Amino acid sequence: MSEDPMTETDPASLEAERRRIRDAHLRPAAERPPSTARGLHHLAISVEPRRWEEIVRRLGDAGVEYAIHSGVSVYFRDPDGARVELIADPLGEMYGDKVL
Repeated sequence: MSEDPMTETDPASLEAERRRIRDAHLRPAAERPPSTARGLHHLAISVEPRRWEEIVRRLGDAGVEYAIHSGVSVYFRDPDGARVELIADPLGEMYGDKVL
């Protein structure tokens, strides 16, 4: 396996890495503490457009439910239920408009 397991394209290797991450970091839903995201609508993270496309593909490959908005934002929930947005706009822009 390469140094970065996420660059591996072998499906069995990818699934083994996913299983390792789940086993190491995710507890069954009944054992997780309540979400600490009270009052938080969502967390937005700016990513490069090419990286965004790859991440969306990986979300689908992993069976994660997601929704795309405006062709540049993908929304999904983390294991604790907090809503996460990955946006393919440059930091300080939103849907092509400067916000900072």
